[in-house]
Amino acid sequence: MECYDVLDYEKFTIIKKLHTQSFDSCRYYYCEKEKMDLLITASLDSHVKIINFGREESWIIIDLDFESKERKIINTAYFINDYIMVPFADSKNGTVRFYEPHYNSYIESYKYKDEIKENAGFILGLSSWDSGYNYYALVANTKGIFSYIIHKFFSPELHHKFIPSLSREENENNGFDEAYIIKKDDKSILIGPCFYYGYLFFWDFFNGDLMYQMKLESGISDICLWDNNYLFASLNHSEHQFALININDKVVEKNFGIEEEDPRGCGVKALKNDSYGNFLISVGINGNLHLYSMDQDYDKAIFV
Repeated sequence: MECYDVLDYEKFTIIKKLHTQSFDSCRYYYCEKEKMDLLITASLDSHVKIINFGREESWIIIDLDFESKERKIINTAYFINDYIMVPFADSKNGTVRFYEPHYNSYIESYKYKDEIKENAGFILGLSSWDSGYNYYALVANTKGIFSYIIHKFFSPELHHKFIPSLSREENENNGFDEAYIIKKDDKSILIGPCFYYGYLFFWDFFNGDLMYQMKLESGISDICLWDNNYLFASLNHSEHQFALININDKVVEKNFGIEEEDPRGCGVKALKNDSYGNFLISVGINGNLHLYSMDQDYDKAIFV
């Protein structure tokens, strides 16, 4: 696994040969209880690994090994309230299982806690949201976004299925990326990006109504929120790599291109820090990572 120090512009390796197959799911999580910086990775080798991250030294502290389980696809993994969410899916069916980690145990490093009992579809992405009253697991699949209430004592309960009205062709060849929720005008708004056809859907999270939809010039491989007013979208079939979107006006304010033979994007993430500045990371289909320095004028991203 390679990392990049955005302050010193230095690339470094923390763990070699982390997985036996390639992986594109890597997330950061701070565990308040254990005061640990954690990374969680998932690969098609059916392993989910938790890494105690340090600039000078990092090590694997939990290896969730599912190689001996039924043959299922694990596209990603996610933390929700200190529990680990792992999706298991095939071409039609899927579920999400929850595991409780034990970082100080030498006998059993994790244990099964609960799972989503109903069919959650072919799972493409996971995210979560803390409403202040409940935790919600957000499952992106080929049909839309499914949300589940995670009660204090678990027993995950279906909250809503956000499935847009699409044409037959669009329904047969479609998929959704991870959803995000913002608070605006006393409403909780779920933003769901469409991978192949470039739609961004805005739903009222609690009543399920579709509030608005907009269509970009390309399919969307990833989105990230800058704040409640702006988001960035990575474009997977465009001459531009990503776009800045005004959430209030539902318009693309600026497209950002990369001078490469294949400029398509496959990921975009924001790094915000009051002390060191704000950055944006864009990843191209060819694996190149591009770092931008940001200021409060959102359309002024400076490549560094």
